[in-house]
Amino acid sequence: MTDKVIVTIELALIMVFPLIIFYQRMKNGFKSTFLNVVLLYLIWFFSYALLHELCHVLGSWITGAKIGDYQLIPRYWEGDYKNAYVGSIFENGIQGFISPISPYIRDIIFLFVGYVILKGKKITGSFVDGLIVVLFVLSPIYDIFNNYFGFVLDARNDFSAIRKVTGSFWTHTIGLLFTLTGIFIFWRLFVRIKNMRIFDL
Repeated sequence: MTDKVIVTIELALIMVFPLIIFYQRMKNGFKSTFLNVVLLYLIWFFSYALLHELCHVLGSWITGAKIGDYQLIPRYWEGDYKNAYVGSIFENGIQGFISPISPYIRDIIFLFVGYVILKGKKITGSFVDGLIVVLFVLSPIYDIFNNYFGFVLDARNDFSAIRKVTGSFWTHTIGLLFTLTGIFIFWRLFVRIKNMRIFDL
């Protein structure tokens, strides 16, 4: 029950509230904001696990690790909204490091790509603008924070696998560095707004 409460709070603080604030600052009406937020959340929800797990597949493929079993998306049709995984068989430290960390490397790349895109275009509060914010900014931040915070709370996840290769110190260093990078880019995109319709970064 506690895990569900934590995840709900994370979703609200990292995904939903920032998206609402984004559209409010663009002076969108209530109806437009509501529809955009709902649609964008659904797009994110049903693509998040797939994109995350595909990164594990790519990391395993690049390093030559064998994939014993996988489930790229939760079984939504069975009421399972959580479980997705890639069961790779690691034969060396490189495989044991690259495959687990691949989704978070993708997150960092997406964050910088999102920053460059939003910095270089006029933001009008359209659905496309929101999609960029969700997929390239909010989703990567959520992915990093949710998994690293879970690791800090002693959950068995990707960062636990990374710890087996790098040790606790470097695992926490990576987790904190990635988290702070996400927070910094988030701050640049959402706090430093001088014009309600144009990001002046």
